[in-house]
Amino acid sequence: LKKWSGSGYVEIKKDDLIVGFLMVIENYVEGIYVKPEYRRLGLAGKTVLDYIKGGGVIERLHIVKSNKTALLFWKSIFYLRKSDECPCDTLYCVTGLKKGMYDE
Repeated sequence: LKKWSGSGYVEIKKDDLIVGFLMVIENYVEGIYVKPEYRRLGLAGKTVLDYIKGGGVIERLHIVKSNKTALLFWKSIFYLRKSDECPCDTLYCVTGLKKGMYDE
C-alpha cells in the first residue's frame, strides 16, 4: 500500500502476481481494475476493505450508468447516495460501510 495525503495506490495480487489495482486520489476512487480471469474471487472487495482498515478513506466515486456490475459491487461494500455536485448523475458519495464489512 502506497499512501499520500488522502490518496493511495494498491496493487491487487493473486499468488504474487499483480492482477489489478485500486487508485484513490484525494479520497476519490480514480479507478479499480481486476483482470477478467481473476474477477469474482473477492480480490477487489478485499483490497478496498484492506485500504480502509489501513487508514485509507474513500468518500466519492463515479459509476457509469450502464455498468450495473460496478454499481452492485460498490453497493455491496458501501452505503451510497448520488451527489449533487455532478450534473452527469454518476457521482456517488460514500455515506458508510455496510454492516459486517469488517468481520473476518
